[in-house]
Amino acid sequence: MIEKEYINILLLCSFESTYVSQLWDNIKKYSSHIRVSLLTKDKAVQYYLNEIILDKDEHIYTYSSSSIRFWVETERILKKLPTFDIIHSLWMEKCWGCHARTLKSKTKYWFCSVGGSDLYRDSKKLLYKLYQINILRHSDWFSSENIGTKEMFIKVYGEKYKSIPHTINNFGVDILDAIRERNDLNVKVTKVVRVPQGKIVICCGYNANPAHQHLEMIQAFSRLPKEMIEKLFFIIPMTYYAVQDGYIDQVRDAIQKITNDFLVLEKFMNVEEMAEVVEATDIMIHVQTTDQMSSTMLAHMYNGNIVIAGTWLPYQSLTEQGIYFVGVDAVNVIDKILLEILGHYENYKRKCEDNADLVYAMSSWNVCAEKWIDVYEKLVQKAN
Repeated sequence: MIEKEYINILLLCSFESTYVSQLWDNIKKYSSHIRVSLLTKDKAVQYYLNEIILDKDEHIYTYSSSSIRFWVETERILKKLPTFDIIHSLWMEKCWGCHARTLKSKTKYWFCSVGGSDLYRDSKKLLYKLYQINILRHSDWFSSENIGTKEMFIKVYGEKYKSIPHTINNFGVDILDAIRERNDLNVKVTKVVRVPQGKIVICCGYNANPAHQHLEMIQAFSRLPKEMIEKLFFIIPMTYYAVQDGYIDQVRDAIQKITNDFLVLEKFMNVEEMAEVVEATDIMIHVQTTDQMSSTMLAHMYNGNIVIAGTWLPYQSLTEQGIYFVGVDAVNVIDKILLEILGHYENYKRKCEDNADLVYAMSSWNVCAEKWIDVYEKLVQKAN
């Protein structure tokens, strides 16, 4: 039983993230005895002020830079922070590793969430891994989004971390409730996507990062028979993560060489608009080089769309829970997989019929928020 009036938590995230604002909102929605504050870069402050409502004793704390030359200034700022029951780093960012000792002095418990990019990308860079290890040394609880990532965590960082509690905690998928509401109200508004009648819609990835292998996908599409291409309409979402100059234009040029029936989405979309894209889709292809769990992919599964996902991605837990998707071993065989699916389309659609209930039970915010809150409460109970 929690004896304190409320649990005081400081979230750590240096950048703008809808996951942070969603986590904040849903923790507050499902628990009246938690107060949440945030430490972020000053460049991200306005975004969070627009997205969240601060209650009494909640604050947004800021620093200017994680650069080494600003180390003294950032250290001075962190030393002025009040103490918290829990500090929760949502990703293992460089800044938190630089200042891990000072941050830990501000809390009894550090809850470290392990992001897919932390484990599958940044841990391969020696300097980043050293910063990550400094965070791990000061952490009292870990979380990952699936069992595969949790097991990989031990392989990458060592058996010694097996003794520290490590739970499975997901960010909820807000698109699920948006889709459910649209279905309940029978909403048919099409603000973002207008598909020619009779086309099968294929959604390629979910952002503009080259790691989604758009160009490789398009190369596979080019091997499809012309009569098959004519039956398809391609949606390529590129509304964020444009990390490579000119990449969106490259993708547009490539798809234009094989069809005029496509839509490249570049403008930011709200949840309602993202739900519309999911509803317009028949087949979603997710072959990102690394990933922990994709909320967009889960939204497509929830909607009953056929999902093609790389077998190298750590999605064994989805299969174990009975969630159906089509695995592909390499991007260069997507054309063969598509031919098989399109030749037996209704059979594949039927296999997706149970996905909605299974995904909602795993990834709706009312389920996920309770699991985050459970970790917070267990950490505070350890102190009592």
